[in-house]
Amino acid sequence: MSKRQQIEIDTETEGQELDAGWGVPLREMRIRRGMSIEDVSSTLHLEIKLLENIEAEALEKLPPASFVKGYLRNYAKLLDMEHEALVSAFAKVCGDNEPALTQVARYKEASSKDAAPRYATWLVVAVLLVSLGIWWWSTLMTSATEEDAEVSIPAVETELVSSEESPSEIMTKLAIEPAPELKEVPEEISITAEEVPVVETPVLVEPIQSTLKLVFEEDSWVEVNDAKGKRLYVNMARAGQTKTVEGEAPFKVLLGNAPAVTVEFNGELYNQSKHNRKGVARFTLGE
Repeated sequence: MSKRQQIEIDTETEGQELDAGWGVPLREMRIRRGMSIEDVSSTLHLEIKLLENIEAEALEKLPPASFVKGYLRNYAKLLDMEHEALVSAFAKVCGDNEPALTQVARYKEASSKDAAPRYATWLVVAVLLVSLGIWWWSTLMTSATEEDAEVSIPAVETELVSSEESPSEIMTKLAIEPAPELKEVPEEISITAEEVPVVETPVLVEPIQSTLKLVFEEDSWVEVNDAKGKRLYVNMARAGQTKTVEGEAPFKVLLGNAPAVTVEFNGELYNQSKHNRKGVARFTLGE
């Protein structure tokens, strides 16, 4: 039996399996399509624990019904299943009336008992700051007084000078010392243009664009992300289609029904069979 016939049989039996519930059919179809729950989690960006609770139909562990209905629609589209029947089966179990979400916040009323300790703390801090300022100012003034005391002007004893004394004798008595010699002032330091370091401006290089071409012989689920994690393409490709994407390598590729997909990277064929596990291939191109 070919894979195309198997897909047609799976599609015919989908309606019968939906009667079994709303989570179990998703698990059975995922297994039949050869996808692991990690693949679904990576594609839909949902936690594995949430997907397990949906497949197990564990209502008490699920978020509000409005969110679960959206998860069911996306999950069913990923597996190419009819989502309305699943949502209806879920609504019969949980009901359509959902309680309104309210948020209750408790506010503690302020009282005089709370204000007193706060004011006391502020007062203590203020007293400490003032004390610290007074201590610093007194220390500064004491240091300045000691420095002034060290600088003293020598007393010059003067005596009456008679007219009979010669100028040399008068100078000897007064003991006038010659003025100190001035030290030479260093020349100004000059900097030439050659001594100034030159800062080179970096040249921005644009990233090289790579090309990925996918040819589908049968229906296959595809997801392609570029080097920055940007999603370039994600969809359920049909048989006979060809998809080409361009972006910055390396590309992260996820293929469902991988044996039916031909991969070309920058014009060269790529053998992705070594990454094939139960029909699903996950690999990176351009590393």
